[in-house]
Amino acid sequence: MLVVKNLSVKTLDGNIIVNPVSFELVAGEALTIVGETGSGKTLLAQAIANNLPEGLIAEGEIYLHDQAIHTISADDRNALWGKTICVLPQEPTRSLDPTMHAIKQVKEGYQIVKGLNASDATAQASHDFESVKLPHATHKYPFELSGGMAQRVAFLASRSGGATFTVADEPTKGLDANRRDDIAKQLRSLIEKNEGVFTITHDIDVAHQLGGRVMIMRKGDIIEVGESQQVLSHPAHPYTQELIDADPRRWPKREAKSNKGPSIVNAKNLSKSRGGKALFSDVSLSLHPGQIIGVSGDSGCGKSTLGDMLLGLLPSDSGTIEWAHKNNEKHKAQKLFQDPTDVFSAHVPLRTSFNDLMKKYHIGQDKLTGLLAELRLDEGLIDRNPDQVSGGELQRLAIVRVMLLDPTFIFADEPTSRLDMLTQKAVIEALVNVVKHSDVAIMIVSHDKALLSSVCDELITL
Repeated sequence: MLVVKNLSVKTLDGNIIVNPVSFELVAGEALTIVGETGSGKTLLAQAIANNLPEGLIAEGEIYLHDQAIHTISADDRNALWGKTICVLPQEPTRSLDPTMHAIKQVKEGYQIVKGLNASDATAQASHDFESVKLPHATHKYPFELSGGMAQRVAFLASRSGGATFTVADEPTKGLDANRRDDIAKQLRSLIEKNEGVFTITHDIDVAHQLGGRVMIMRKGDIIEVGESQQVLSHPAHPYTQELIDADPRRWPKREAKSNKGPSIVNAKNLSKSRGGKALFSDVSLSLHPGQIIGVSGDSGCGKSTLGDMLLGLLPSDSGTIEWAHKNNEKHKAQKLFQDPTDVFSAHVPLRTSFNDLMKKYHIGQDKLTGLLAELRLDEGLIDRNPDQVSGGELQRLAIVRVMLLDPTFIFADEPTSRLDMLTQKAVIEALVNVVKHSDVAIMIVSHDKALLSSVCDELITL
């Protein structure tokens, strides 16, 4: 089905980002690339799908269904989208139309690409929403969906054209374990239909579930290839073992901190409903300096809503919230968004965004440089636009932005859901060190209960 020969990705001035790689994918097979953020996984997939960011070029040979697609025009390759190739995006909010109801975005694929009439397209789209447990979300706009819900809608929309070759770029990012397994099951169903599935993931469990073959990628190179069960259970390369060992289930338990001293924020008997449905009720919590509280629950249960209520971004239906800081110190309560694209303006260089913030709050350049190093980020990244860095890199830059303000409270909404396990571990360790050496309190939302159990003093399940 897919044959790739000596495919590389370069900048316009010849700097090689992804070194030449060759591989084949046969119909009815899963091929999964695993590696840390910034290793070149997504760029390799974008080179195959012909949607590399501006300023990057691909070289090499690509054959899909025996067609040499590297020799045809960009317009002809783009015409393959939907009908022959579909891409499940890494950032669903970048692919969904903010002005359209969710079901219309799936329906139009059946009509425009597959050629169904309006009635049949609506019926098929409705069935799709049932299949991913989102029947209640058909007439919601993307901004009304949680990150996990938006990911599932993007999956349905990208698949509606009937393509037989799927590029799945981190398709389970931000999903709880049940929803992650649902998406993996959907991908497995494509394989059972004798289609081809090319997946990029940092989730070892997803690679296990998909089976087939796996390629381990590091710094633009493929360092290990083989059957997934063999490579992930008995790795030959030390880096592969390092990835496996970074699983939160293998982390040591952080020593719990007692609730001493005055609280930073007190919330009592909070409740919230949406669309006539109760999300949660009678939730009370108190955060003290140096404390970490975790919040878990299924996608759409109100985890992000709870944090937004604490920050005053959403009103509560009932209950009270009291802060220790003064009104002129509201910037000391900060949010790490689930989707880092919500933080930075898409068309403004990252350095400009950071400079504006540092100028407003009189922050020195040395502090920025130190935080970038602590979070394993090259300072040169901030000379790019947000769409020119990976999702994981952008999430870490969002963490740097928050930490520049020396906050007393951080609401971390799935702060590592878009990171590979190695980088996730480094980021969580950085947040824990901030707590250890300062008076900041953190509330972490995560679908990963193993992660929360390892680092949190208390756990709230919604």
